[in-house]
Amino acid sequence: MFGPGLDGNRPRCAPFWDDFFACVVKNGRNEQWALCKEQREDFMECLHHKKLYTRVQKIKRQKEKLIKAGKWPPKEESA
Repeated sequence: MFGPGLDGNRPRCAPFWDDFFACVVKNGRNEQWALCKEQREDFMECLHHKKLYTRVQKIKRQKEKLIKAGKWPPKEESA
């Protein structure tokens, strides 16, 4: 499915696609949603980074709360 990437190498998500495709071939197209869920999630995360984006947003919100509470940046402890 994947040709060479912009730099001439395999695209970054090609290994995840290979895993997902191998699972679908092994288990059949009708069973792919039940049996290949993890491989599909890994492939989709590689493409869209939704889990990563959600985590970054959560960290930013927590940092904003700490700034409002006057607890950011953390004070350095003297030893």
